[in-house]
Amino acid sequence: MPNGSYIFHILSDPFAWGWNLFGTAGFPWTPVLTGWLGYLQGITLLIFYAFSLAYGFRISKQVYPDIDQAKRGWIPMLILLTLITITFLWLYMG
Repeated sequence: MPNGSYIFHILSDPFAWGWNLFGTAGFPWTPVLTGWLGYLQGITLLIFYAFSLAYGFRISKQVYPDIDQAKRGWIPMLILLTLITITFLWLYMG
């Protein structure tokens, strides 16, 4: 997303051979939405974290016939996904 303005340059000179097909090869690169990037990544991460937990529990219910066994079998995945999500949130939000 920060490289969004670079697309105009790439479209004019796709092979970096000095072409200027659309007259935008000299278009200056300016970062786009860099202030929002961490928040967008964090929101996306949390949405897919919830999806992963629901999908993992559904698989656990298919593997284990008893609901209590399914919950116990799901706990390691819950812990791992939570640790990964917290780590990436820490990296994204700084």
